[in-house]
Amino acid sequence: MASFELLDRAANGFETRLRLVTDAQRTLPTPCPEFNVRDLVAHQVRGMRIYTLLLHGAAREVVAEEQQSDIGSDDWVGAFRSAYRTMRDAFCAPGALERTVAHPGMGEIPATMLFDLRLGELAVHGWDLARAIGADETLDPEVVAALWAFAEPLSGMLPSTGYFSSPSGDVPDTAPMQTRLLDLLGRRPLRGISEPVSATLDAATQRAYLPIRPLRGQRQARSSRVRIRRSVCSASGTRVAQRDDC
Repeated sequence: MASFELLDRAANGFETRLRLVTDAQRTLPTPCPEFNVRDLVAHQVRGMRIYTLLLHGAAREVVAEEQQSDIGSDDWVGAFRSAYRTMRDAFCAPGALERTVAHPGMGEIPATMLFDLRLGELAVHGWDLARAIGADETLDPEVVAALWAFAEPLSGMLPSTGYFSSPSGDVPDTAPMQTRLLDLLGRRPLRGISEPVSATLDAATQRAYLPIRPLRGQRQARSSRVRIRRSVCSASGTRVAQRDDC
């Protein structure tokens, strides 16, 4: 099981890569077809601010307004660190992980699931950033193991949520866990950015790389997300977050 220690490791991994970004690299493409590097960083910062609002029980209108926000500073590292620190404090507040939050895309979910989702966002987008700028793509193996334990049991349902494309079929079971995880979550680690996903996937499937853009009909996607919420809430041994090291 993972913990705040692993959340910190994933955040540190993203920040380490973020510090390497040069001015010339800010508009480079990333493995997310509709995100360049700047868009990716804005998505990460905005996402953490939104999670903080969700944990504080903010009104839907306030969350919706934040969804339209930008980084708000040319100091990307400072903006990232500030958003992460504030979000982490919100997760660490007494009783925070026992709450239910109103996720704008998935509806009512346990705060523990929100924690798991952010761990994935920090790690996987850290890989996206590394691939975009040519940095070290290696993720923390314990973070990868925790995310695999969370995501693999849900693999049959992930594509129908509208958030993920199906696994490519290119990755053998003997591949490293990081490679299998990335492929499961819609990335194509065995392909380069010079081989964009648009070469092999239609436009609707490309949108599955973006976490709040539905791939299928809203009713079907919503039904799948409900099934995933139920699976996560009922499963034993797959809930990641514990308030053990705030």
